[in-house]
Amino acid sequence: MNTFKKNGRKLILILLLPIISSAQEGLSVHGYLSQAFAITDDHTIFGITDEGTFDYRNLALQFRYDTDESNTFIVQLSHSRIGISPVMRFSDDVELDWAFFQHIFDNGLSLKVGKLQLPFGIYNEIRDVGVLLPFYQVPFTPYGETNYTSETISGLQFSYEWFWGEWALQANLYAGEFSFVEWLIFENPIAGNVNILVEIAKVRNLIGTQLWLTTPYEGFRVGLNGMRGEIGDGVAFSDDLLGESDIQLFLGSLDYSKEDYFIRSEYGFFKTAQGVSAHTIYGHSGFRFAEDFSLNVQASLYHLQDLPLYLGLSRDEVDFFVDYAFGINFFMTNSIVLKAETHWNKGYLVEDESTNFSFPASKTIYSIISLSSSF
Repeated sequence: MNTFKKNGRKLILILLLPIISSAQEGLSVHGYLSQAFAITDDHTIFGITDEGTFDYRNLALQFRYDTDESNTFIVQLSHSRIGISPVMRFSDDVELDWAFFQHIFDNGLSLKVGKLQLPFGIYNEIRDVGVLLPFYQVPFTPYGETNYTSETISGLQFSYEWFWGEWALQANLYAGEFSFVEWLIFENPIAGNVNILVEIAKVRNLIGTQLWLTTPYEGFRVGLNGMRGEIGDGVAFSDDLLGESDIQLFLGSLDYSKEDYFIRSEYGFFKTAQGVSAHTIYGHSGFRFAEDFSLNVQASLYHLQDLPLYLGLSRDEVDFFVDYAFGINFFMTNSIVLKAETHWNKGYLVEDESTNFSFPASKTIYSIISLSSSF
């Protein structure tokens, strides 16, 4: 498996060499880097320990080659570290983020084919570009790992935009599949130690759409997302627990962005064939109180309900994740941002205790100092 991945990365680099060497005019290269130090006051969460870690970064290099005005090839390679997070068990030093071909037809219709960015919400297509994010990470609800979402999809996407005066509607229709890392912590009743089960969950036969309505009110837009597929494997939807299931996800987005401040909020909902469902919501706001400084606040909630009591759970609903954040950003230049943030968290996402909804939720405070740049 690892040999196959390494050979695949070598093949990608070999394929890029003729583009880099011979396609000077149509080639553009972009990239970004975010490096952070993170520490918690107690529990381990998002790969962060109470001893602190510098093993926290995102790095990407994107190659874009325009053969003409209608045809484009895009490849992005990345390196990501999330401390000692369980999701790192399935992460390589260098990975293929996306690689796709895009064609724009004469009528404005756009087609993408390959491994491409999943159009989902405000941040999914820029979730690792630190200079564009108010905090180091995108909100866990609804973008976080193990959250039944993905940064990319292997498949195809059609896009089109309509205009009516000052109104505009952008529509994206996509189909394909994606996978994500899912983990569960449980206590061995015999040995008494804590074990982590980490598996790859897969969403197949996925079809979805994203709509963005741009209004005449400058900076204000409304988004609506919906997708449906079949989820299996992983932890929750393995044959030992829930088994394969149909899954539906919906997301509504409000985005009001001006030059010196923004207010954004998104509400998500997902439901499986077994009836398990979740409501997720976050809101955050930022204000540039000086030429080079901004203040950001955020609140997030992930509420699970209709949990299957036959699995031994003591209740059928729980606030799985509650998080409040405060941060200050220093814009050294337009492409270099220094961030300092603190999060107050309560929930069942800690990585050093068993996931047991019968017990009270764990409380954790974690802080991140990061430097983000792009070119």
